[in-house]
Amino acid sequence: MECDDKKRILMKKRLELWGSAHEICVKRQEEIKRVKRLIKQAGDIKGRSFSGLPKSGVVSDPTYKAVELIIDEYEKEISDAAEAVEKIMQEKNIMDSYIEKLSPKEAKIIFYKYRKKVSPDSLAILMNVSRSHSYRMLNNTIDKLVELAG
Repeated sequence: MECDDKKRILMKKRLELWGSAHEICVKRQEEIKRVKRLIKQAGDIKGRSFSGLPKSGVVSDPTYKAVELIIDEYEKEISDAAEAVEKIMQEKNIMDSYIEKLSPKEAKIIFYKYRKKVSPDSLAILMNVSRSHSYRMLNNTIDKLVELAG
């Protein structure tokens, strides 16, 4: 079950993303909330009256337009972050479907290595095998995932 090294490297990267998907999405959602607060603050500026400005105390056209541009940039940030979350979740779902096809022992080793991020020594202990055997199991499982991915 030997696989091309490039495919193995790509699969390991996909597994790293799969294992970190929840944390990445939480961070992106926090970014979205932060940017939404900034949009609200910018909207508050748009609606304020400033004394001493042209047009007898209303926000000037250049200020209004500048704030509109800032809001547009913030909305693009939100859109980009939401799109990134969607792509991460799609990839996670694809990897979930591959992992479901593994044996329980293979799925367990992938879970510990990439979701729980346990050390090689801890992985061997959790799997109740030697360290070298845990590496062989992991490598064989990665090869199997590469085959499943086509």
